Order: sequence, then C-alpha cells, then structure tokens
Amino acid sequence: MNNPNTSDVSENPSPSLKWEIVQLYDSYREFQHYCAFYCKSTSVIIHRFADDLDADSTEGIERFAQLVVDKADAIDVRLKRLMDRV
Repeated sequence: MNNPNTSDVSENPSPSLKWEIVQLYDSYREFQHYCAFYCKSTSVIIHRFADDLDADSTEGIERFAQLVVDKADAIDVRLKRLMDRV
C-alpha cells in the first residue's frame, strides 16, 4: 500500500498535470497572502483596541493567528516541493 506522504509523482507527468499544479500553487500563494494579512491585522487590531478582552484572550487570538500563518507556510513548502518534482 502506498503512503500518500511518500509516493512519487509519475516519472513523466503530463503537461496538463504540471499546469494544474502550477495553477494550484499560484492560487494557494494568493490565498496564503490574504490569510496572513487577515490574521496579522486582526491580531494587531484586537491587541490595540479590544479593551474588553483580558490578556489571556488577546494572547490566544495572537497565537492562533500565528498558528494559521505557520500552517499556511508549511503547506506552501510542501506544494513547492511537489511542484519542483514535476
């Protein structure tokens, strides 16, 4: 049984597969930039202007925002590696 994390892309992927991967990567990068902007700006706004939130809630929001950005970056690295293989 093949492990989806270690299976290789075929030796000679079709041009359409290459094109789809490039398109997926470009779309993901655009999404990643919007996501990072939203997470960081929301975190900053809440930190500066949310007087009603306690420090733990503010810190939790900031940590979650960073977690989302870090996960998006990790997916980007995986997509880039896949794209380089085809």
